[in-house]
Amino acid sequence: MDLQKDYIMYISESYLYAIIVLLNREYRLVFMKKTISIGLFLIISVFVYGIDQGVIINEVASTGAYEFIELHNPDATPIDLDERWSLIDSKEGIADADTAILIPKGTIIEAGGYLVIAPYKTQLLSDAVPEEIPEDVLAVESFWLSSHDELTLMYEDTILESISWETSVNSMGRDPDDPGNFISGVLVPTPGEKNERDPLALGTTDIVINEVCSKGIDFIELYNNGDTDYEFSSGDWTLHDSRRNDSFVIPDGTTIKSHGLLVIYPDLIRLPLSAPRYSIASQEGNRFGLSERDTIYLRYKNSIVDMTSWMLHVSSKGRYPDGSASWDEDLLLSPGKTNRN
Repeated sequence: MDLQKDYIMYISESYLYAIIVLLNREYRLVFMKKTISIGLFLIISVFVYGIDQGVIINEVASTGAYEFIELHNPDATPIDLDERWSLIDSKEGIADADTAILIPKGTIIEAGGYLVIAPYKTQLLSDAVPEEIPEDVLAVESFWLSSHDELTLMYEDTILESISWETSVNSMGRDPDDPGNFISGVLVPTPGEKNERDPLALGTTDIVINEVCSKGIDFIELYNNGDTDYEFSSGDWTLHDSRRNDSFVIPDGTTIKSHGLLVIYPDLIRLPLSAPRYSIASQEGNRFGLSERDTIYLRYKNSIVDMTSWMLHVSSKGRYPDGSASWDEDLLLSPGKTNRN
């Protein structure tokens, strides 16, 4: 085979690669690995190897309604898979002892289509498929995806693609506007469908997340950067974590003072004795707790207006000074008070 001289170099936000045209097919060769941090909420790594694989990893969820892996066939013809195709799970670069996913013989991904795979482990006293996994999904007893994990797509003994993440991902996948780039935290989970960006409007409101505690009594502190008091309207403002299963709806009529603070306890139905004056407990919506390797989202009318993530449990991660663009993960615990380091 003669390699054509024409080639195009691309610099993506996630990695540097080249697309080399060979007999009218595209081959991607990685020249370097690069990790990125987007909006202080995500660190991912992507490897793409020099093989014309056809099938690609398109979306992954390690948390949410159920764990899933979505494969995509970007070609114009169907692809027939079998047990030579597999998915392997590893944590921190070390292969797990868990069973690999072998794609059943006769599995076909139509042209431009998707295959959704839900990995799971059976419970001690049951071998049943978890009831939250939909019937139209390929459920495979194999492994769990964790908040710090790596997933590898293989054909026989050849690595085709490998992606990793370091925080819980409700949807990590290819950017619909730039399929060569993997993003997370700003995608809507769409198993079996084209990836979709979550509405993002960071920095468009005066209300921001100011402090977070995931260790002990969980709380989220909001700050009003505006010069006037702000009154929340019913259903307009919500908070949720990376699981997105549950959310906290800020009650109608709740007020936050100009350059003031509001502390929210998302997992409590009653305020603790230590709660500051301007605090609310979970009264509307569903309750949720904060965990390590988590992300908290603040939404206004369904758009994400603020968000922050952490790796290990945080006693106090916050903006310093209050309401600023600078974050510090080692502040003194100060719910309802000015952040201090």
